Amino acid sequence: MLNADGSFTYTPNANFIGLDSLSYQECDNGTPSLCDTASLVFNVSAVNDAPIAVRDSVGVTEDVPATGNVLNNDSDPEGDGLTASLVTAPVNGTVVLNSDGSFTYTPNANFNGLDSLSYQVCDNGTPSLCDTASLVFNVSAVNDAPIAVRDSVGVTEDVAATGNVLTNDSDPEGDGLTASLVTAPVNGTVVLNSDGSFTYTPNVNYNGLDSLLYQVCDNGTPSLCDTAVLMFNVSAVNDAPIAVQDSITVTEDAPATGNVLTNDSDPEGDGLTASLVTAPVNGTVVLNADGSFTYTPNANFNGLDSLSYQVCDNGTPSLCDTASLVFNVSAVNDAPIAVRDSVGVTEDVPATGNVLTNDSDPEGDGLTASLVTAPVNGTVVLNADGSFTYTPNANFNGLDSLSYQVCDNGTPSLCDTANLVFNVSAVNDAPIAVRDSVGVPEDVPATGNVLTNDSDPEGDGLTASLVTAPVNGTVV
Repeated sequence: MLNADGSFTYTPNANFIGLDSLSYQECDNGTPSLCDTASLVFNVSAVNDAPIAVRDSVGVTEDVPATGNVLNNDSDPEGDGLTASLVTAPVNGTVVLNSDGSFTYTPNANFNGLDSLSYQVCDNGTPSLCDTASLVFNVSAVNDAPIAVRDSVGVTEDVAATGNVLTNDSDPEGDGLTASLVTAPVNGTVVLNSDGSFTYTPNVNYNGLDSLLYQVCDNGTPSLCDTAVLMFNVSAVNDAPIAVQDSITVTEDAPATGNVLTNDSDPEGDGLTASLVTAPVNGTVVLNADGSFTYTPNANFNGLDSLSYQVCDNGTPSLCDTASLVFNVSAVNDAPIAVRDSVGVTEDVPATGNVLTNDSDPEGDGLTASLVTAPVNGTVVLNADGSFTYTPNANFNGLDSLSYQVCDNGTPSLCDTANLVFNVSAVNDAPIAVRDSVGVPEDVPATGNVLTNDSDPEGDGLTASLVTAPVNGTVV
C-alpha cells in the first residue's frame, strides 16, 4: 500500500525471495501540478519455511504387515531435505518409522478396523522447522481360523459320557462353529454332532485312556478350520466275574472230583471264591472255596444231576455270578440182589415155587437162576427161570436147604447167591409089620412076640391085635 504522503507497506508473497519493484509518480501541488515517476525496488531476502506434512492413509490386510513412506506426499517450500519421526504410536499395532519416512506397520493379531499414528516431518533449514500429520491405517478384515482347544473328560467304565467339544473352542470373529469327527476313538464308539455335542460309549469292561480327533470349522468366507483332541479318561469299576457252566462225566457209584473255577474268569483278574447255591438231588457234594469239589452219586444212580454255584471276586465291591455244574452219571451194571427164600413143605410131598420172585436187579435186567449147592435131604430141579420142584426124601421132616445163584444179563453179567430153605413138616407114617415064623414042637405050646421085628418110622408105640385066627390051633 502506497499512501499520498509517500508512506508504503510492502508484503512479499508467501515464501517469495528475490527482487521485486514498483514504479510510483510524485506530483506537486503547483499550478499546474507537475509530476515525475521513479521506481521502488524490493530486495526480498530468504528465510526458512516450515515443511508441509500431509495426512496419509494406507489400506492394510488383517494380520499382514504394511509398508510405505510418510514423506511421499510431504514437501518443503524451499525443497529442503526432510526427516520423519514418530510422535504418537498406533494403538492396535506396532510400527517402525525410519527417518527417511519409510515405515512398517504390523496390526495386532486378528485386529481389523481403523488405527493411526502421528508423525513429525522436519526440514534441514536454518533454523530447522517441522510439521506434523497423521498416518491412518484402514485394516480390512479377513476370516480367521477358529481355535480348537483340547478337551478332556472323565468317564466311568461301562457308562456312556456326554459333553460338547465346542464349549471351550472359539472364533476370533465370533463366527458360528460346527464340529466333525476326524479320527474315531479306538476303545469305544462316539456320536459327534455338528453342534459339538457328543456321546462316547467305552467298550465293555475297558478302562484307561482313549481319544478322538475332531475338526471345528467356522462359517466365514472362506470357511476355516482347526483340529483338537478329545481325551477320555475311563476310570475302572469292578466287573462281575463270569461263571461258565461246567459239565463232568461221572461213573455210577464212583466219586468224581474237579474244580468249577477252571473255566470261570474275572475281567480284572481278581481272585475268585466258590460257594454252593443249590445242592444236587441225586448225590452229595463237597464244594470248597477254591472251587475244588467232590461229588458222590447216590448208590446205583445214573443219569443227569446238577448243582448251582456262585463265584465271587475280591473286588470292591465284591461281585458275583452263578452257573450250573452238570453231572452226567454213566450207568454201570449192578449185581442183582438174591434174597433168601423159605418154603414150607409137607413130608413126602413135592413142593414148587420160584426163587426169583423176591430177587431183583437195580437196572431191571433179566435174571437167570442156577443151582450152587443141592439139598441134603431131598432132590431139587431148579430151572433157569427160577422155578423149582423140591422132593423131600421119603419120610424126612425137618430143615433142608440149597444155595442158588441169580445172574443178570448186563455187561458184564453179575451174580448173587442166596439160600432156599425147606421146612419139611412131619406127617404120621404107618408102622411096618414084618412077617414072623416060629418053630413049634407038636403038642407043645409056643410063645413069642410079633412086634419084635416090627417098627414105626417115627418110633411111635405099637400095639398088636388078632386079625385072622390060626386054623389048626389057638392063639392068645
